[in-house]
Amino acid sequence: MSDEELRAYNRYQDSRRDEASYVETNYLCAKMEGKEETTRTIALRLIEQGVEIAIIKAVTGLRASCVG
Repeated sequence: MSDEELRAYNRYQDSRRDEASYVETNYLCAKMEGKEETTRTIALRLIEQGVEIAIIKAVTGLRASCVG
């Protein structure tokens, strides 16, 4: 393999790693956002049931602005 071919191959491998990292990062962010949305939904239902906001914050870890 010539030096030029080796450089091209290394650029290709770097590109593939960057792409895989990008996809994994987006997947993890979307997964975390989904979990946060579920937690907020549960918190709102607990508020409707009369559970104290301080308890909801302590259990869910949500900030007051997210809970109510």
